[in-house]
Amino acid sequence: MTGATMRYILTPCVAATLTILAGCSSPTPEAGNAVAQPSPAPSPASGGKEAPRLTSKISGLMISASGDLPKAPAEAGARDDCAHLLSDPKTAAGREVAERGWGVTGEAKVGDYQAVSFVGSFERGTSGSCLLGKGNVALFKDGKLAALAWMKPGSPRSLARIETLGDDRLRLWDGDFLSQPFADLVADATGTIAAIPMAEKDAVCGGKAEVPNLYGVPIATARARLARHGWTPGEREASGEDSGAVGELVANGVTEVDDCSGTGFGFCRFTYGGAAGTLSVTTVGEGDRPVAGYDVSCT
Repeated sequence: MTGATMRYILTPCVAATLTILAGCSSPTPEAGNAVAQPSPAPSPASGGKEAPRLTSKISGLMISASGDLPKAPAEAGARDDCAHLLSDPKTAAGREVAERGWGVTGEAKVGDYQAVSFVGSFERGTSGSCLLGKGNVALFKDGKLAALAWMKPGSPRSLARIETLGDDRLRLWDGDFLSQPFADLVADATGTIAAIPMAEKDAVCGGKAEVPNLYGVPIATARARLARHGWTPGEREASGEDSGAVGELVANGVTEVDDCSGTGFGFCRFTYGGAAGTLSVTTVGEGDRPVAGYDVSCT
């Protein structure tokens, strides 16, 4: 990834408050659960283009060739209340998805494909959060729908949006009230599109530094991982004005804490420095304070 700022947490509610193998023969989702019922892509024998090579190593995540993009569900729920989680389509593929009534959540290139993530149901939560459902990722090639990825009905996770990590890798995020990433979608040298476990670490700031995967990790473990990758905790001197969660953390030697929210999800923010820039980490709740997200500002 390159650029001045690498954002790893894009959940607006956070920002506002501070293996089963499934190939091309995957079963189609039931109507009303995931996005759609993929129809077979044209085969060379019928004069169409060759179907894409697809595979999933993520339990519950299906990916299948498809040439059919259906309309969105008629009952979407609290879509207006969750509009801040949607994006205005910038590509022809994204506009095609939006025209079918879906809420577009992301657009990105992966290999030779244009990927579009979208959802069809919305439930409002606290602190600006929303539960997003009936989600998929559509893969378009040469302006035509080639494949759909979705979560199997009954899966504990949903599929809500994508984040680009470069020309050949996307990160898949769920649609929970506190959205978390759970897999990567990659294009390999053979042209295969594969859903695989998240990378253990990501290069940031043009490759000048690395950030380990911290999602769901207690802050004590996260700060140890960051130290091994060259990130130094910020220093905050104990003060009589520090109270509550901040005062407790500082007293326990977690001097990099910036602030904590006393309401909603109970977020706390921590700052780390490195040769490539500044890393901000956000935790949720009390107790072990697991990491909910993080972002890097490159120097």
